[in-house]
Amino acid sequence: MIKIISFNACVLPTFLTNTGSSDDKKKERLEYFFKNIGKNYDIILLQEIWESAWSFKCNNYINYIKNICENYGFIHISYNHRKFYQFCNNGLMILSKYPIVNISHHTFKNSGGLQYFVPNGVLKSSIFINNKMIDFFITHIHAPPLDSSICNNINKSKLIQKNQIIELIEFIKSNTTSPYYILAGDFNSDALKLCSVSNYMLDYKVLTKLLKKLSPLHNESLLKLKNYPNTYPIPVEGSFLINKNFIDNETCIDHIFTNINDKNIIDINVLELKIDNLYLSDHAAIELIIDI
Repeated sequence: MIKIISFNACVLPTFLTNTGSSDDKKKERLEYFFKNIGKNYDIILLQEIWESAWSFKCNNYINYIKNICENYGFIHISYNHRKFYQFCNNGLMILSKYPIVNISHHTFKNSGGLQYFVPNGVLKSSIFINNKMIDFFITHIHAPPLDSSICNNINKSKLIQKNQIIELIEFIKSNTTSPYYILAGDFNSDALKLCSVSNYMLDYKVLTKLLKKLSPLHNESLLKLKNYPNTYPIPVEGSFLINKNFIDNETCIDHIFTNINDKNIIDINVLELKIDNLYLSDHAAIELIIDI
């Protein structure tokens, strides 16, 4: 069995924090995650681990992750370095106990608001597991509620998301090297639609319709198997990320899609990660167990 965890870790660039204070305990949260949770998995798919131009801290967090993971067998790591003309990289990182044999990435050309400077994209790693190759794609799609200038134009916000999904699909088509693939990440597309913030997001039905272009990908999120549990927000006291004017109910915006046969999917779970009174992120993690 192969254990996989996808997690939006909310390690934001310097000056952006997970709480209202100046310190959102990035290092403490990362340390606890790897020492108590991450070590139990074979592959970790991380979002929001940004390398930024204005902070050596963000670079150090990436180096910290690389160093600590080696102690737990994660000797294969992929992420994209920030280019000299970028404020940040795309914040995506894949860690594996199995060999990574191919890496590629793409920063979305379509963007808006704050996310011009803290961009989104997709990262791909081909991983050799039990004599089979699996392509892992992780992504982070535009988050409309974070940009008030975008939120005031719902149609523009949704168009940015739709265009990013189209870029994502084209990237996957051009970079698929295996008959098996897994697509995971923060899609900012709510399958529950109980929350007013969902009105600002690309409709989940539109997302799944677009993903049909990746046939034979199962275009429904695997979280459908658990009736789309809440993945955001996890309650973070005083967090400016959770605007009470927007977040008035649970959402299911983090997803995993795959073309792996149903019989090889052992289990999928949503995990709220917490140490004492400290949540490790404003997102829950998704655990996927497969037999391949």
